[in-house]
Amino acid sequence: MAARKPSGDKYYKFRNNEEEKSESKGTKATRDPITISETFFNLVTLICQRIIFFNTNQKVAIYATVMLLSLIFDWAPFPRIWYFSSSSNVFNQYFVKIGWFWTLITTVPFVLMTSFTYCCGQRRLIFSHLARLLVATSVWFIFTKSFVLYENSVGRCVGSGGDKIDSKQSCLSKGLYWKSFEISGHAFMLIYSGLVLVEEARAYIGWSSIQDMIRNEDDNRKLKIDDLSSPFKDLTPKEYGVVKMGYATFTRYVRVLFVIITFLSILWDIMLISTALYFHTMPEKLIAAAMAILVWFFTYRILFKVGGVSLPPPGHGCFVYNKQKTRTNSVQRNGTLSKSRSSIGNTFMGLPLKTGKKLVDDSPSTPIRTRPVTRSQNKLNMTPSSL
Repeated sequence: MAARKPSGDKYYKFRNNEEEKSESKGTKATRDPITISETFFNLVTLICQRIIFFNTNQKVAIYATVMLLSLIFDWAPFPRIWYFSSSSNVFNQYFVKIGWFWTLITTVPFVLMTSFTYCCGQRRLIFSHLARLLVATSVWFIFTKSFVLYENSVGRCVGSGGDKIDSKQSCLSKGLYWKSFEISGHAFMLIYSGLVLVEEARAYIGWSSIQDMIRNEDDNRKLKIDDLSSPFKDLTPKEYGVVKMGYATFTRYVRVLFVIITFLSILWDIMLISTALYFHTMPEKLIAAAMAILVWFFTYRILFKVGGVSLPPPGHGCFVYNKQKTRTNSVQRNGTLSKSRSSIGNTFMGLPLKTGKKLVDDSPSTPIRTRPVTRSQNKLNMTPSSL
């Protein structure tokens, strides 16, 4: 027997509700189609993330181990069969000797574009992020110059008439040999620069998720929905517009610079192995490595921290995009209160299991939505004494 249609006003109300539901479907914005070139570039950046974001503590331990093992090559020199064994190789002449230039030329625009986006264009915050590189540059300059001054002060010229020469430059210009304890400036720069590249590249972690955040926020503002979990909930319309403009304008350049930073970090590691095999003695390299690691730890793990008077770390700005959010109580769109699994207890298919524990707070401030008891449920709940 066919179901009877509701008559009168109830029928039209029923039809209107169905039409509203059908019209409300499909209002969520979807991702734009991804091209083949974009897919390939995403794969490249994913591989770069796996390489450059290798555990930093383990990387530091590897650096120290390589410097210690270089003692073997002080007693048993490694055969010079590798292209990098010559100090006149292209990478040493045009990259390592001006290594800090390459570090700055890649990190400065990367930090500038990323910080402009996640700092909503606020100049004070952008300059505070760029100031990290100013501090790192000052550290590199002071330490490398100190190494040179120390070498000149403790060294002596060896050769015919070398006793009267007290300058390294004059000694070498006369074809003599300057004997001194030379702390490896190359080892210091390669390790410190490599660690700085890794730290500054952390702003790229979660960068692609900003696109989804913007799309969801546009959808919420279009539907006039207040999403308390949105990372942009505290931003003004002007600041949010700056975020959208910065992400759309700079993302392609940020990705290219991230790939370049990764390759530069790999090159620094290769050149460090070459230094450990062929140049300087183990104490000279070990002291330089220890200084580089200590300075990196002091600056990026102590000086640049959140909540203090020091400079903020990479990725810290007007909104959070590169950190996992903890599950807390949040108000959903339908107005109900959703609790985290830890407060509800064990669940099965989204429903709480009865464990004999109190599941809901009795305080009147806790909003509770209950379903009306149907007639069939009322019959099932009736006891024999009530019949």
